[in-house]
Parts: sequence; structure tokens; C-alpha cells
Amino acid sequence: MERTETTQQVGPWTVRAVWGDGPFPVELHITTDDQEAEQRGITSTLLRDVKLSRSGRTSQETEAARSQFSRRLRELRGLDTSGRGAVTEDYLRKLAQLYGLALKTRSTTPVKDIADALGRNPGTIKNHLTKARKLGILEEETGVIRIGLRVALDSEQYNQ
Repeated sequence: MERTETTQQVGPWTVRAVWGDGPFPVELHITTDDQEAEQRGITSTLLRDVKLSRSGRTSQETEAARSQFSRRLRELRGLDTSGRGAVTEDYLRKLAQLYGLALKTRSTTPVKDIADALGRNPGTIKNHLTKARKLGILEEETGVIRIGLRVALDSEQYNQ
């Protein structure tokens, strides 16, 4: 896992964030040289003011992922699986792609977002993603989502 660091100043506090491959920091280091601030300690106000945006992904990339998410969502709606036994490999492949795009939009609740958008139960979507993993359609490694074992969502290949 590649790690990057960002530093920000929040009042008298210096906040150093260490980022892994996910959307949130894996470490936060909060320090100050101000004796008065040190005596007050870390407050909830300070924590609310800390910017936890992923430094490696620009707003343009996030917006592009949201646009792709909307397009893929329309495609998936065309493969409605409301009937029993209607879960096809094509549906699972499109669902896996949609899941990867939800992650690229910085969603912290991708399964819920997909379920809400499709009008489905989050448990159903989770079960379908589990089935996609078992069939090798969706493979998750540390910080990398692979669809069909060939296309890494973080690669430029996917942005076709």
C-alpha cells in the first residue's frame, strides 16, 4: 500500500494526515506549540474543521466518476432483476462496475447508494456483489477493485 501525507493548519494546531489507498486517512497526527491550546486539548470543533478530502483525487475526477456512475446506473436499470432467478452474469458485471464507480465518487456507503438508486434493499445488493466476487467478476485487493479480473478501476483503461 502506497502512503502519502498531507499537512494542514487549523488554528494553532498542525494536522498531518497519512493516506493509504482508501478514501479516508489511516493516521492523523495533531500537534501544537501553543501552550494555551495544548491545555484546552483537542476539541470537537477542531476535529470538525479538519479537511478529510482525498488529496490524490481531483474534483474533476470525482465529477467524471459521478457522470459514469449515472450512465452505468441507467444501463443497470435496463437489466431489472426484480423477478427471482433473474440475476445474470451481465447484471453482476454491470453491478460490479457500478460499485467500483461508487467508490471512485468518494462514497462512504456505496452499497446503500446503489440500493437507494435502484430502489432495492441494501442486503440484496450486498448479496449480488458477494455472488459477483464468488464468480470472479469482482475481485477486491488492498485498495484496488478489479472487474472481470482484467480491468482495474484505478487504471486509465476503464475511462473509455
